[in-house]
Amino acid sequence: MIYIGTIDTIHLNQEGLPVCAVIDGADNYYYPCSSLSVTAGFHGVFSSPSLRVGAKVALVANNNPGNAFYIIGGIADARDALAVGVDGIDTAYAAEQVTGSLDVNQTRTLAAQNVDYDDVHLEDYHLENTDNFINIGENGITLSSENRVSVQIPTTGLFRVSSAGTANNQVLNATPHLDRLYSYISSLQLKIDALEKAVTAMAPINEMVIVAEIVIQEAAVDSGVLAAIPLLEQAQKRLADLTTATTTISALGPLTPATTIRSASDQDINDNVRIP
Repeated sequence: MIYIGTIDTIHLNQEGLPVCAVIDGADNYYYPCSSLSVTAGFHGVFSSPSLRVGAKVALVANNNPGNAFYIIGGIADARDALAVGVDGIDTAYAAEQVTGSLDVNQTRTLAAQNVDYDDVHLEDYHLENTDNFINIGENGITLSSENRVSVQIPTTGLFRVSSAGTANNQVLNATPHLDRLYSYISSLQLKIDALEKAVTAMAPINEMVIVAEIVIQEAAVDSGVLAAIPLLEQAQKRLADLTTATTTISALGPLTPATTIRSASDQDINDNVRIP
């Protein structure tokens, strides 16, 4: 026989095992009540239901005095049961046409691929505890938590995410990777700064050399040496390029230190995800 009642108290028995006292609507008292595991009753192979005072449960009697009753399931709170969708279920849709008291669509609209799924449908498998839930259904598998979602693997373990059976890429650990990357960028910066100083220091000398060459080639052109014309044009172009380069370097100003960029990159770290 199955009994329905509400958990009144929960405590530990002499063996340290949690047991419940249940009271039904007629004030009948059921004690002790123990929970069942839906998986094998073996050490390290078990499941534990969520039990709390006030929960409405279903009991079955047992002939063992030490475990007079077993809790075989719970009765969903009406507020939770009302949240379960029945769209697309033919019989529910037909009932809505008769009573007119429900809002049931003839077809079920699935959630968009990149949108959170927070609903519960009668055809879904839904496991929820205090706003944390796992949902398996036509919308896929949804794991939602108001606190944290933890995947715990040993040092030799593997957390694998595949697409079309392929999982060839790996995840970089951000902090050591960024430290290594910006250490290399810092060495490049030092070299660039040194080259900039060298170019800036040599610019006046180079300019004097080019200007002197221009004067010589201009004199040659004025003397009627036609072969000096392309040489003059080349010298004039080198002077223009040198002027442009030095002006650009000056306008750009000094490079931002790599250490500054490294510190600023910390703001891009996502604190919602942690990996080894």
